[in-house]
Amino acid sequence: MPATRKHLHISKPRRRQRSVSLTTRASRCGVKNYVNVLKNLHPSVESFFPVTKQYLQEYIDAKKKQGTIKANSLDQYFQHIESYNMALGHGWDSQEFEPMMRDVLEELVQNEERSGNQRKTTSTTTGDDDEEIFSQDGANDPSSIQIVCFEKSHPSPIKIERNARISFANIDPNAEPLQQIYGMIASAKLPKKWGKVDRSTIYYRSGTWKDAPHFGLSDDNFKLFWEEWSNQKNQKDQKDQIQRDQNQRDQIQRDQSHKEGNELQLVIYTKQRNATPAMTIQPLQLSPTPNDESMATNHVPLTPRKSPPRLQQVPALDFSSGAESSTPSPTFMQLKSVTIRSSNRIYKQNIAVTDKTTFSSLLSFAIKKTPPPGKQFVLQSEDGELEYMPEDPVRKVIYGTIHADVVVKMEDIREVDFSQF
Repeated sequence: MPATRKHLHISKPRRRQRSVSLTTRASRCGVKNYVNVLKNLHPSVESFFPVTKQYLQEYIDAKKKQGTIKANSLDQYFQHIESYNMALGHGWDSQEFEPMMRDVLEELVQNEERSGNQRKTTSTTTGDDDEEIFSQDGANDPSSIQIVCFEKSHPSPIKIERNARISFANIDPNAEPLQQIYGMIASAKLPKKWGKVDRSTIYYRSGTWKDAPHFGLSDDNFKLFWEEWSNQKNQKDQKDQIQRDQNQRDQIQRDQSHKEGNELQLVIYTKQRNATPAMTIQPLQLSPTPNDESMATNHVPLTPRKSPPRLQQVPALDFSSGAESSTPSPTFMQLKSVTIRSSNRIYKQNIAVTDKTTFSSLLSFAIKKTPPPGKQFVLQSEDGELEYMPEDPVRKVIYGTIHADVVVKMEDIREVDFSQF
């Protein structure tokens, strides 16, 4: 089926356009995309204007190989490229270029129609099924990377169903690529099932198994992440170049099944982290005093009881016995596990804690090395508002949740000038 006028600007009547500056034309997304794609193919070439048949064909082949571009988007890109080429005074060779553009646009239109028909026949429900189809878009693009989401209100982070993908094809490694990735995540379309996610912090993992560690994606480790992703992309490119007869396809699938667990993925978290437990602290009613009798009628307990327990009935809060009791209170949710991490790395996950576990014992278990001379470790709460004493028992300080994250930071040891006391 031929492409319609909706998809082919070359079949539309020309309209007189208002004057646009050369800088504006050069900043349009079609021109930027054209330059970035060809720059990857010809790193030593400074400029790709005027447009030649070879450059345009290489650009078209790259977009077809990418597999995620829509006919409408590519048609708009062609308009931007043509407009900028003409503004530079190079003209536009319609006899050479327009048949090339028409062929690829018609092919994309047909692919979109076939894909739409397949979705209609295979989809049995709406909503989640649409998200599942979306998550598979670009799965065969070697420049794409998978995004997974974890929910952290449980002792062990739980992976949420559905995946998403973004493409790194247009990332310029020489122009703050980390900021480009954060920008792509901020504007990415993510599955609705993930709910509200925290897009301000991105992690990555080098494996799809359950306990694969998550590393914060930051300037410190971005070079390592980029090298690992480049190696993964090169492996996919090599597989695309192999002749696909039946025996080779079977072999590739077997190889892929062995290496699938080592896939590099981006990780984001939902914002419902360390949610308030469902169990609440029951109110304790003290013996009324004469001053409190007038207020007793206005007091409504959170959980109605026929005879609310008095203070001495709760062993952990019995102050009349003098020494602190080691028996945990039944009204408090007891801490079971702790994760030790820094701002960009997890050192130990889900460490089981007991009544005798201290913060210093957690630190020595998770990090075997001592800090450099003149430095010391500092343990803080996840929100950074509290700093923990090393010898304090963990359960005495953290309660009301069954799991907590403890953040390790390193700071300078300050010298004290006793003459200024």
